[in-house]
Amino acid sequence: MAFDDAGDLKWTRPLTYSVAALSMLVGAAAVLLRHELGPDAAMRVGVLGAVGLFVATSGRLITLYRARWHTITAPPAVSVRVRRGRVVIRRWPADTLLAFAAVAPFAPLALWLGVPPLFWAFFGPILVAFGLPSFASRVVVGPTEVVVASTFAVTVVPRGLVEGVTGTGRGRLKLQLAGHPPVEIGVGVHGMAMRSWDYRGAELKTAGRIWSALDSVPAVPSSVAAVRKRRRWLLVAVCVLAAADFLTLAVLVMAGVIGQ
Repeated sequence: MAFDDAGDLKWTRPLTYSVAALSMLVGAAAVLLRHELGPDAAMRVGVLGAVGLFVATSGRLITLYRARWHTITAPPAVSVRVRRGRVVIRRWPADTLLAFAAVAPFAPLALWLGVPPLFWAFFGPILVAFGLPSFASRVVVGPTEVVVASTFAVTVVPRGLVEGVTGTGRGRLKLQLAGHPPVEIGVGVHGMAMRSWDYRGAELKTAGRIWSALDSVPAVPSSVAAVRKRRRWLLVAVCVLAAADFLTLAVLVMAGVIGQ
């Protein structure tokens, strides 16, 4: 096995294929030997195979990602699509995409193996609370303003105040404004428990898109000179309700009101 400069494991093709093949064999065994193993044991074996396949796939993608952006230091020229006089740059966090990709193929298998409904009752709110906000962030470049939408807030910046965009190395770009504090833009994965994650690629790619969008959409003078910010109360309410649902269910289970 090989390791990179940061001490992280390099997921080479042979290693990835070996772990993925072994994980699929474990998953197939859980299906074929369900009656011999019993539903509970088969479920545990199936989960083990799913975790192994997820680790191998995500590890390989991370290795390729780091190798691709290792030598690039400036934002690349990225093509953008202008629709209705504006460009929309969305955030597609890799961690959430991988989680959804892992859940989608194994959800039918879990149902067939007889995973208790209580598991889905717990998993649903978690998926909503973490999945929905993940795709809510975006940057909209228009002729008169630039809109930066984060998970729970929207900042509207007059186009004439925008001076450029810089990186931080922490998964947060800074939209530099004339006479105002910079507006932060989240990029890449969310960084939970990923202190050594390399955000350079995500920052450079998103910065390149923003620069291309600013060049592709001509600025138009506007009488509005103030930076406006508002809360996204709908997303706040959805996440609060999902968290409340999860906590209520957890309390009912611990109290013995409901069980498996």
